Amino acid sequence: MGTGLNAHPRFAEVAIRELSSLTGLQLRQANRMRAMRSLTDLVALSGAIRSLALDLYRLSQDLRLLSSGPNTGLGEVEIPTEVAGSSIMPGKKNPVTLEAAMQAIAQVIGLDAAVSWASSLGELELNMGIPLVGYDVQLEASLISEALRKVETMVVRRLKANAERMRRLAESSQALITVFSPLLGYDLATAVSEEVSRGVSLEDALRRHGVPEDKVVLVKDLLRLVKPGYPAKDLEARSA
Repeated sequence: MGTGLNAHPRFAEVAIRELSSLTGLQLRQANRMRAMRSLTDLVALSGAIRSLALDLYRLSQDLRLLSSGPNTGLGEVEIPTEVAGSSIMPGKKNPVTLEAAMQAIAQVIGLDAAVSWASSLGELELNMGIPLVGYDVQLEASLISEALRKVETMVVRRLKANAERMRRLAESSQALITVFSPLLGYDLATAVSEEVSRGVSLEDALRRHGVPEDKVVLVKDLLRLVKPGYPAKDLEARSA
């Protein structure tokens, strides 16, 4: 297999030149025996598409969660309304582009699994899985290309951040007690966090436990809290 027996001596050369012209790609001849037996190059390509698909899935899932609401969801971003309502819930807004992309990605992952399995079909110098691998890889590429294009043009470009709601949620988050943990100690920080979970504002809970006002204001300085270091201790050192 792969010797070229009973084929014109220039068949491969002419075929590759024609395929290069049709596709616009600079194709070159592979080792024929290896290409008939081993499909690992296509398996690697399929795996790369799968990795890209997983990243897009995570992005789509995050955007769907961040746009949930408005009353009982996060509502931190707004995505365009593509479908007015649903078949059973008037006024409901469905993130159809994101969900369509997620379904396409599920298919890509399934196709990648089929490619991996088909690459091992056959014995010795002939792999009988070549047709399936070729079909599935091109379908993967088509699906992920369309999903990327739709998410980029219909969601990402038209995405709007609800900055005021983001700030309000961030400033009321129990996670902010982490800033004061080095200053208060773990046990006292836990007590403050429990008060916040019962509806007390973080600022009031900190004041109840004797945290000075000049440190309480750190809660509002969100940009400072995303940098390395110990903001509460640094402030204490400067005040000393």
